[in-house]
Amino acid sequence: KLWTDEENRALIADKYPEFLEDYDNFRYPIQRVDAARLFLIYEYGGMYTDLDIGCATPGKHWDAMWNHQGVVSETTPLGITNAFLMFEPKNPFIWHAIQGLRGASRRPSIVTPYFNVMLSTGPTWLSYQLYLYEQTEKGPSAFPHVIDHNRWRNGLFVKQFHGNTWHSWDAMIIKWFVALFNSNFLLWGCFVLCAMGLALFLWWRKRKNNNSPSRLLFRSTTPAFKLKN
Repeated sequence: KLWTDEENRALIADKYPEFLEDYDNFRYPIQRVDAARLFLIYEYGGMYTDLDIGCATPGKHWDAMWNHQGVVSETTPLGITNAFLMFEPKNPFIWHAIQGLRGASRRPSIVTPYFNVMLSTGPTWLSYQLYLYEQTEKGPSAFPHVIDHNRWRNGLFVKQFHGNTWHSWDAMIIKWFVALFNSNFLLWGCFVLCAMGLALFLWWRKRKNNNSPSRLLFRSTTPAFKLKN
């Protein structure tokens, strides 16, 4: 079934009205799409895929996946993707992730649209929710099965078509840097740390200059007084 924006909102309004305010207040449409897939898979179970993913082999590789309560796939450079979700209805991990959406629309913006989405509802956020879930839950049977990225991408399960239609200018720049560094995550991490260090240094320097003695030179030191009639 192909779910429309209207149907997604109607489901949340009907079944999960306590989340509707956050859902409506998301800044970017893709954030509502990211959130809606969690409610759909929690309510009905089954398999969710983005429109740019097609089934490659409907045989034995998929048959083994139905033995798990939940299945996700690794993505690069780290974590899991939210482009594919395969869960039984009312799965506890999906409910844990849904709880993580509370207040998400009111969190401060983070630099650029791409980072805002990835860290609020996207794959990076979902990967963090899985990490938190693994810290709190005891039995490994409650954890989703994670498909190795190499098995996922080499055609055993799916075919990946051109997608990422929600990407904007900042995503293109990030992809360019990743390609420049030959997908070396360590170098990319060093670049980000250097950029953050430079930004902090410039902020500290500006603040120091604003508080320098020269800025205070012409402040009056004469105490205030009243004129008598």
